[in-house]
Amino acid sequence: MDLVGGDFLEEVPKGDLYLLKWILHDWDDEQAVRILATCRRAAAPGARLLVVEMLLPEPWAPSPVHLSDLAMLVLLGGRERTRSQYGDLLRAGGWELEEVTPTSGRYGIMQAVALPWALP
Repeated sequence: MDLVGGDFLEEVPKGDLYLLKWILHDWDDEQAVRILATCRRAAAPGARLLVVEMLLPEPWAPSPVHLSDLAMLVLLGGRERTRSQYGDLLRAGGWELEEVTPTSGRYGIMQAVALPWALP
């Protein structure tokens, strides 16, 4: 295994599995899509992406995740998102959301596969 430094807004190493844990919520939609597209460009055919993030309830319901949503907006310009909002971001970045596995906490593990058509 190699440790490779870099900037995920520009380039990531080639691979068949990527893990983004507590990353996308730090960024606005445009930058989040850019990160996803960077991973997609480097991804091998059939590559998978795991995204671990808090999920806003859908439909809307009271949730502690809303407090994190506010903190992300104020501190970083990012946001928490719903499952369908993540699905839209993933597709825009060249990935297809296949499955969401809830955890015992507020997080969901989203599994996506690289789309085979034109790279973003």
